[in-house]
Amino acid sequence: MLLIVDHASVPPWSWADPGTVFPTPEQTLDSIGLDSEQWQTVRLEDADRDADGPAGQRATVTDTIIALGRRADTPPVC
Repeated sequence: MLLIVDHASVPPWSWADPGTVFPTPEQTLDSIGLDSEQWQTVRLEDADRDADGPAGQRATVTDTIIALGRRADTPPVC
């Protein structure tokens, strides 16, 4: 199993540019360049979660979740 979790939003307390545009889960997966014949997509989506800021702020933020499983007929990488 290969699991990739990435930020997909900016929390209000962040110093990052609030206009930041995050890639979609599909764009993130495509940018990795894995062979789809060797990897099966198990989960590919954005998910919201509650987050706590450094001064006790609360907000809902979004993460990209990509879970991939190695296909059974794929030889191991040495």
